[in-house]
Amino acid sequence: EISKLIVGAKKPCYMEKPLARDAREAREIARLFKDADVPLYCAYYRRCMPKFDVVKQNIDKIGEITSVTVTLHQPRHLGDKQHWHFDRPISGGGLFLDVGCHMLDLVHYLVGPLEECHGAASITLPNQGRVEGRLLLPVEDTVKGTWKHRLDNRTILGSASFSFCSAIPRDEILIDGTLGRIAFSTFDNKPAVLSSPERLLILEAEEGTPDHVHQPMVQDVVDSIRILKRSNEKVQDEETKSSGVVGSRRLCCGMDAVRTSEVMDAMLNGRQKWDDEYV
Repeated sequence: EISKLIVGAKKPCYMEKPLARDAREAREIARLFKDADVPLYCAYYRRCMPKFDVVKQNIDKIGEITSVTVTLHQPRHLGDKQHWHFDRPISGGGLFLDVGCHMLDLVHYLVGPLEECHGAASITLPNQGRVEGRLLLPVEDTVKGTWKHRLDNRTILGSASFSFCSAIPRDEILIDGTLGRIAFSTFDNKPAVLSSPERLLILEAEEGTPDHVHQPMVQDVVDSIRILKRSNEKVQDEETKSSGVVGSRRLCCGMDAVRTSEVMDAMLNGRQKWDDEYV
């Protein structure tokens, strides 16, 4: 309903990630904006952080990409079960949807679309919380997934492991290539590392970490809206016509966000779909 109000007012929108609780809701939101010719940006803000700019700039140095591996293990089972992450009708499905989506979007941005996704999810430990006397629906705490990338007529395999009931934390994306590997974390400020048989290179970002993590993407969104306001006309390249946004290639448009929701749906294979009137 909020999306309909924004579209009705013809206002460009910067919407929180994930775009919705599942892909069906995400597609409906994206369709509303596309049909009304109103720009929709999604807050996958890590795309725009200097740390990941440096990864993007150096990814060619590992040669032809051969595989992608995503790992996020956290001891969240020790935390507060009253948190909104565990309120499934609101969050859509716990920490996987809230933080796992950042990693999957980064892979999309850095490597390319994730296709033919499959997965499995489970509630490994009891995680039901209670809010104001209401017993919360349990959410998945372990998710595994696989996918394919299509790159230059080659098929690249990717895999992911998300566990929010692991005592030993691990936060890592590995992009392997024919000449080397780039390894980096998503949720801390440690620099990425490029390694090869001959050397090991620390990929430090000159700009450092922004004081506010959203700031670089918010600036790109503002710049994009200013371009639209000045031109008052559609840019004619196919990518812009399909996304509805102009400006920085780092921006996440509505359809990019829909694809990430589709990937998460596939990994939550067998999950019951929402049938309320949330959108």
